[in-house]
Amino acid sequence: MQATINDIRRGDCFTWSNRTWLAVADAHPNTGGIHGAVDIFTMPGDMQPDAEGVVRQTGQSQVKSHAIHYTAPVTITKRGIHISLIHEDAPALQRKRSAADTALRLVERKAQWRKALDEQMAEADQEFGDLIRMSLVNGATVAQLVEKTGLSRARIYQIRDGRR
Repeated sequence: MQATINDIRRGDCFTWSNRTWLAVADAHPNTGGIHGAVDIFTMPGDMQPDAEGVVRQTGQSQVKSHAIHYTAPVTITKRGIHISLIHEDAPALQRKRSAADTALRLVERKAQWRKALDEQMAEADQEFGDLIRMSLVNGATVAQLVEKTGLSRARIYQIRDGRR
């Protein structure tokens, strides 16, 4: 059955990127900040069910996480496979976040990113001001700095005088 990665549910065996996978959790919105992606947790698709018809995880390393664009095409070959995970309580596999929680996490990450950029910008402004003051001390004219920086004469004087 042709579908997209967004349609994958726990117990689906599917092909994607020329490989076969077994979904151990439903696809859910990516919380890592990748716009338009979903997280999908998988095991190798060649794992066989035991006598009870259950595919059992035998090691933590069998579970892989992928962040994939939600429209990525897949072929679902089988649905409803019973899966038993040793680490069934693993938060990354079991946690289903509400849309609001996901949005808040993304806002928090973007706020951290903006704070880091603000700090970098403040440092760049300090260095820029230091270079302008150094240029003036070494004989550059205000007119030359206006031409090179695109700043106004008044702004050059503000930086020179520390009146930012």
